[in-house]
Amino acid sequence: MAQAKMKTPAQLRRIYGLARERGLDDEMLHAYVCQLTGRESLKDLTMKEAARVIDALGPSGGFTAGGITPRQWKYMLGLAKELGWTDREGNADTKKLDEFALRNYKKYAVRWLTVREAGKMIEGLKAIMEKDTHAGKKARQA
Repeated sequence: MAQAKMKTPAQLRRIYGLARERGLDDEMLHAYVCQLTGRESLKDLTMKEAARVIDALGPSGGFTAGGITPRQWKYMLGLAKELGWTDREGNADTKKLDEFALRNYKKYAVRWLTVREAGKMIEGLKAIMEKDTHAGKKARQA
């Protein structure tokens, strides 16, 4: 059986560069690579696996076949704003969304959710918003 070609130094540099651009620390990068390829170390990646990691971290922003869609992502950003999960500039706080994904789906970032998981997360965010709305109405009535 032929042995798979190992990743190239250029691929490794690209992976680390993209991870930096995406704000991933070393631990998160390794967790992502393990989740994506099953490899615990970047040193053990094959060329094909390294290319897969590069594609996932690349310009498409991690939107891949079978994964969360850009439409779902935009919808989540809107829900986050409605929930008040915003940064200082009033933009949706993507870190809060990532924390929600980690807590509920064991994924380090929303962009790593499947379409089905993203749908469930959207429903979860809507439920939180509904609870907040009902709690606010009850407080005003009291």
